[in-house]
Amino acid sequence: MSLMEECRKSVSRALEIGQIGDRQRMVLLTALGVALYSIGPKPETKSAWTDVLRIAEALDDDDFRLRALWGLWVVGVTGGKQRPALALARKFANLAAKKKDDVASLMGERLIGTSLHFLGENGKGQQYI
Repeated sequence: MSLMEECRKSVSRALEIGQIGDRQRMVLLTALGVALYSIGPKPETKSAWTDVLRIAEALDDDDFRLRALWGLWVVGVTGGKQRPALALARKFANLAAKKKDDVASLMGERLIGTSLHFLGENGKGQQYI
């Protein structure tokens, strides 16, 4: 855990410099989102992933869109926002299918299944998992 806290501090310092391009900012925010997720739920986690998604969309970067959707899904699931998390899981799965990324597609199905499980729809969820 201490290494993740060190990562969070270092990434935060790098982001404060401000002399970085959008792609570097997106990569740093992704590292920040992962570090914050690993340390425990924090309000700034959603903000980091939202910024990653915004930049990924501006850069038309599907790989980072997927990462951001996953991060926002985690925020929703761990924050008790199951319906919005399910919507994010479906967006993730649709994007993965569009990219024809088999690994991401399987992950998207797992996200949908997990969301359905948390919503009490275990039969439907099991079909995805």
